Amino acid sequence: MQGLRCFLELIAAIGAMEDMDEIRRLVLQLIRKVVWFDTANFWLYPPARNWAEHIVIDTPAESLLQYLQHYVDIDEFHQTYNTWGNLVIARSTDLLEYSDWIRNSEYYNDFLRRHNIYYLLAFDIKDSDGIYGAICLHRAKSCNDFSEDERSLLSLLYPHLLNRLRWFSERESLLMQLEARLKANNASACWSDSLTVREREIAQQVLAGASNLETAKNLGISINTVKMHLQNIYAKLEIKRRNQLFQR
Repeated sequence: MQGLRCFLELIAAIGAMEDMDEIRRLVLQLIRKVVWFDTANFWLYPPARNWAEHIVIDTPAESLLQYLQHYVDIDEFHQTYNTWGNLVIARSTDLLEYSDWIRNSEYYNDFLRRHNIYYLLAFDIKDSDGIYGAICLHRAKSCNDFSEDERSLLSLLYPHLLNRLRWFSERESLLMQLEARLKANNASACWSDSLTVREREIAQQVLAGASNLETAKNLGISINTVKMHLQNIYAKLEIKRRNQLFQR
């Protein structure tokens, strides 16, 4: 009952907060109240970025650096997890032949055992559109393995985490689109700042599709004046041809 109350509190907090670092930190803190772990990582995969952002609980910085620099490539637990399409929340004892693994694995003997990690429980937070984040919990050998009841409790939390991380990903994608559009608009707005009033008028005529002769008639100036202004426009904008003005 206490565990369920904690999870209801956590679900409410997830929906009320917007800062993803705060959400992830709170998620790990409240999970720990009902599913004990010694150390934990909560990874976030922001859209259109080539790296993951992490929030950790009691994970030493040097161990995280070692993992990212080398051991991520020989992590049999996560490699095996990635091949089990239907298993969302997995324990290391579900996926690995433990007696062989702890005897032969470089990942376990050179890394996990050095950091007093024996049992792992992990899950990706994902849907058909991609992976938004991942959580990995670790326990020492002196603790019991993660139980089926604990895994069931985490499965209650999973859809709420998925909804919130999906919302974050969609918001980030929208913000990136808006930023790109603003940059494009700013670039488009400032290209003519260096031009005189008359040069802007001629450039607008050209962009409207008017020939040099039509531009001269529309503005009441000679065609030679139009050509002179066009040469000045090209020089200021560092272009050479009429079609490059359209590109600008």
